[in-house]
Order: sequence, then C-alpha cells, then structure tokens
Amino acid sequence: DVHPGKTACIDGPRRVTFAAMRKDALLMARALRRRGMRPGERVGMLASNSYEALLAQFAVPLAGGVLVAINTRLAPAEVRYICDHAGISILFGEQDLILASRRTLGSAGIVDSFVLIHDADGTQPQPRFPDSGVVTTVDEFLAEGVHHEGEPDDDTTFPFSVADETTPIAINYTSGTTGRPKGVVYTHRGAYLNALGEITTQSFNRNTVYLWTLPMFHCSG
Repeated sequence: DVHPGKTACIDGPRRVTFAAMRKDALLMARALRRRGMRPGERVGMLASNSYEALLAQFAVPLAGGVLVAINTRLAPAEVRYICDHAGISILFGEQDLILASRRTLGSAGIVDSFVLIHDADGTQPQPRFPDSGVVTTVDEFLAEGVHHEGEPDDDTTFPFSVADETTPIAINYTSGTTGRPKGVVYTHRGAYLNALGEITTQSFNRNTVYLWTLPMFHCSG
C-alpha cells in the first residue's frame, strides 16, 4: 500500500513490484480456494529459491492454508512420506523435481495436482506428459484465480489478517537423518515476531535490499 511500485523480488531476469506480487498472491489464493482448499489444509512447494517459492509463503496463508516447503535434496521416497504425513494434495515445484517424485506420489494416490513453476530464466515449462489436468503450469493455475464480476470483494474474502495468531502459517520438516522427518509447526505469531526482530536487529529500512542465500525450505526464513 505504501510503496506499490518498489521492487519486492528480484529473481534472475525477473523484477516484481509489490503491487504485482500482491496481485499474484490474490490470484494464487483464489485459485487454491476454487480448487477446494479448506482452512488449515497444507500445500506443498518443492523448489529451489524462486519468485514462486517466495510468493507461496504469502499466498497460501492468505488463502487460509499452511505452506509445506519441502527440502529439494530429499529422495522421492522421503518427499512421498512428507506429502502423505502432511496431507498435501496440491504440490508446486520445478519440472525436474516434480518428475522425479511424481511416479511414487502418483502410485500412492497422495497428490492430486502438480503445478510447474517457472524455470530459472523466467520461462514457463510445459508439462512433458500432460494427462487429464493432473499436471498444470503455474501460469494456468494463476489464471484460475482471476476475479469475476459479482464475486465478493477481495478485502472481505482475503483480509490479509488472521483471527488467531497461534494458528499455523507453515510446517517445516526436519531432514530425517536419524529417522523419519518430523513436521515442525510455525505460527503466524512466530513469523511476524521474527520479521520485527529482523527490522530492529538488522536496522532494515525502506531502502534495504536483502540477498537471500539459504534455501527457502529451511525454517521458513
């Protein structure tokens, strides 16, 4: 609202403003709702650092869901365990990572929809083996979230607030080096307190540009 034209994210050749990111977050949130996602349900992201991985950190909670960002270094069997344990039915991710995990996930009937995010160069990959809408692109997915005339106002449907700050905003899974991965619940309160802590400790201001170096799946960052 204050700086809509400022850059919110730089991802390779892409430069995204705060206004554009807000629009994309609303599109993703509406699309998730239209796909039947209910409050508290989990949505998976299997991807390296990218604009879409960042967008999901905001769009999934905006829709009332809980984001599960999955470690990209895990084997397909471990990805399957997390998707099953968390109850993930929609999984976003990079083409190669989705392909590597899809066979084991499909055979178990765990994930209903796979959504391919953009490649590192900003282009949209197309499904190599499209079948019955199971695999779609993130561009097609966002198009499902276009606001139609006569629908409730966004400020009413997506108020950018939560009724209970202790509800989960994300679930982060441990690496599972000594057993099965364990899901660690992260709350809305924890997220905003961490944000305030970063501002006061690091002296962030309106001109700060932050270089993200850790994987986004690590502790929600």
